[in-house]
Amino acid sequence: ESMRLYGERIKTLAQTQLSQWQQDKVYDLYAAMKNVTLDIIIRIIFGVHDETQLGFVKEKTLRFLNSYTPSLMFLPLLRN
Repeated sequence: ESMRLYGERIKTLAQTQLSQWQQDKVYDLYAAMKNVTLDIIIRIIFGVHDETQLGFVKEKTLRFLNSYTPSLMFLPLLRN
């Protein structure tokens, strides 16, 4: 039952984001889907609902993700 509710919340968040798209406009699909996914994770998994906090958490998360380098995984210390 809780998984169904998560699914409904995810669907609603995705539809809300996509409803803001304008026809005849070109979008960077990768960036758009990354934004939708991040919004879903922050709202549902982290439980952040306040718009100010959402922006703050999203900014910090993106900064962390953008600073991550896959080549760091070559360091044995960082492998699990």
